[in-house]
Amino acid sequence: MRAPGGDAMIAFAIAGCLLAAGLRNIIPPAPSTTVGIDLGTTFSCVAIFDHGRVHVIDVEPNSTILPSAVALRPGAPPVVGRAALVSAGPGVVYDAKRFIGRAYEPGSEAELEREVAELPFRVVRGWSKERARLETHILPSGFETALAAEEVSAMILRRLRDAAEAHIGRKVRAAVLAVPVDFTEMQRNATREAARLAGIEVLRLLHEPTAAAIAYGLHQRPTVRSVMVYDLGGGTLDVSVLDLDDGIFSVVSAAGNNFLGGQDVNRLLLPRAKRSAQPALADGALGEAAHAALFAAVEELKVSLSGECDCVGQCESADDAPVRVALRIPGEAARTIGMSRTELEAAIAPFVERALLPVREVLAELNMTIQQIDELVLVGGSTRIPAIRRRLTALLGGREPNCALPPEEAVARGTAIQAGALVDAKKVPVGATEAVFTRRRANARLEAEAEERGRSLG
Repeated sequence: MRAPGGDAMIAFAIAGCLLAAGLRNIIPPAPSTTVGIDLGTTFSCVAIFDHGRVHVIDVEPNSTILPSAVALRPGAPPVVGRAALVSAGPGVVYDAKRFIGRAYEPGSEAELEREVAELPFRVVRGWSKERARLETHILPSGFETALAAEEVSAMILRRLRDAAEAHIGRKVRAAVLAVPVDFTEMQRNATREAARLAGIEVLRLLHEPTAAAIAYGLHQRPTVRSVMVYDLGGGTLDVSVLDLDDGIFSVVSAAGNNFLGGQDVNRLLLPRAKRSAQPALADGALGEAAHAALFAAVEELKVSLSGECDCVGQCESADDAPVRVALRIPGEAARTIGMSRTELEAAIAPFVERALLPVREVLAELNMTIQQIDELVLVGGSTRIPAIRRRLTALLGGREPNCALPPEEAVARGTAIQAGALVDAKKVPVGATEAVFTRRRANARLEAEAEERGRSLG
């Protein structure tokens, strides 16, 4: 025997279920969007193409650039970005992009040891159950379990996704990602896997120089046929020549150095910066925290001395007085370090010489002269260094390199434009061929000769 009113309650419940089901069919899902991502070796960036404009999103306070670093702590969520770098403790990993998708080949131990000699973590042999193969895995200091590079990259991608979602107020479910021209199929698939782990569908992988060329709008310039993309980032140098034909970009030559970038500039400046400290630093090796603090101060000093300069490397201030920045070592008295632009350029002369080699290599491979390059665009934060810009201008016979965009953002901007074209069917008259490309590796003999030439100049 039913309780009084029982039939009415049952009918009410059924009606509620039917109403909810109907509303689900009527009300559209929460809006989502697609972004463009530059997942870099040293720094990463995310952007969105909306209503015909690119918006680059802040991922750190007042900065669109995220250090590609992760600090891991047992029992705690990972810390990603600048906070990971300044933590200066065990469990900090970075440069994951160097190892993503690389097969662990017996006999390659010596090469790996050279690559990770100065890193605060180990790279070890790991077994992938999903792919049934040996791979290079990252073992953070103080941890017993190694991580695949995809897992570390996924943490960085999540941080970029979260920043984008907070900025635009919509879910990010898909992205166009940029990859180096010489990424193998395994590395490309591993990048897709990193995105999947971060909850992001990859709509397309776009070559980094192609993304930069799109961002600069070179497809809209009818007189441009040959483009050189000079990409000098925090840890790598890539120089590519692209052919533009009927709105389609194709990479025709590429060269570079996987171990040459802004971090190398910092290492060259460290001894001079240490000597300039006021009050003076104690003689001998620095502790881990002091070294991290000095490295961060040198980065700030380098940026200060590279600011307010135009595309040909001429700076607003002709004053060569030393610039001083704070050196904050935990538990010690406040200090400053200082350097003039002349001192900086003398210290990095070997670096500048090495950084010009790939330009000559791609031109030689194509049997071209620099005068046949219609446009040279600057990509990567380290292209802000005035000495680099002056030398490239000289190579161009006085023509001005194109630095119309913030070089740190160029690749992310290009991927965002491509994402907008794919998702919203925008009329963006540009395309690209994306075949896997073999890049010329750095020549050890030429590198040594260039470094020696730089020392004589410095």
